[in-house]
Amino acid sequence: MSAHEQGFGAAPNAPFWLVSELRSVGLVPGRYVLGRAADADIQLADDPNVSRRHVRLVVSNDAVEIEDLGSSNGTWLDGKLVQHPLRMPVGGKLRVGAEEFELRRLRPPRRRRQSATTSPEIPLGRSVVAADDDETSTREDTPVDMVYDQVIGLLDARRVDDARRFVDPLLGLLELGHRPLQAAALDRVGILTLRLAEVSGEGRYVDWIINEHRRRGRLVSSTTAELLERVLFAGVPVDGLGLESYLSLVSELGLASGTPGDELVRRIRGASAQRGFTVPSPPPEEH
Repeated sequence: MSAHEQGFGAAPNAPFWLVSELRSVGLVPGRYVLGRAADADIQLADDPNVSRRHVRLVVSNDAVEIEDLGSSNGTWLDGKLVQHPLRMPVGGKLRVGAEEFELRRLRPPRRRRQSATTSPEIPLGRSVVAADDDETSTREDTPVDMVYDQVIGLLDARRVDDARRFVDPLLGLLELGHRPLQAAALDRVGILTLRLAEVSGEGRYVDWIINEHRRRGRLVSSTTAELLERVLFAGVPVDGLGLESYLSLVSELGLASGTPGDELVRRIRGASAQRGFTVPSPPPEEH
């Protein structure tokens, strides 16, 4: 598989990533040629301003060096023409033809520690109510955050196919369990999957996020519940048995204890019942 076909699921241990509006490429140590040629490691076939062998990347565990290969229209790093081999900084912008790539780094998981850091702000104006108190926010350097803004922009523009190109490999990586998925990151994945399900009409994204919450034994956040309610009312096809199983688990483990949690589950049960699913009854109140 060539580098231009890789997504997050294909190279989960890559120390560096090239991310543009169209693709995300994991860079393990080695040499990569970007260009229009069929044998280019990262192929930019549809851009006439890109040479057949346009620029070379030399990647180590600690650095990425770029070298223009005598291209007709030049290679640009942070707005400056590349005239000799240069080290590309993390966050640097590499322009090849019409496409601009940003270099990002995925750091190794850090030790969990007590922290008062709050979850990152997310759309829809709802706070996350299911976050674990002993987890730190992982806004920086996680695969979820590396693609979140791009996918939201694509969904806002209803570019479903492009959004899938980011989300499907991301879900593949998360299934590999490469990094612990903390509550704030899980909530962001919920936003991406449920919004994609809403726009595309594909229930497999709903099934994935429900199964992930069931597997981890977590109550959905208010944001996820709102989107889940929306896709259920919209008639997106979902696995009813999977949803019923999750609601049963919520009842058995008492995950919805307290007024906010009870309200979340009540809303999901209501939307599920309207779809004709067999909704598990809530546990009896203790007196």
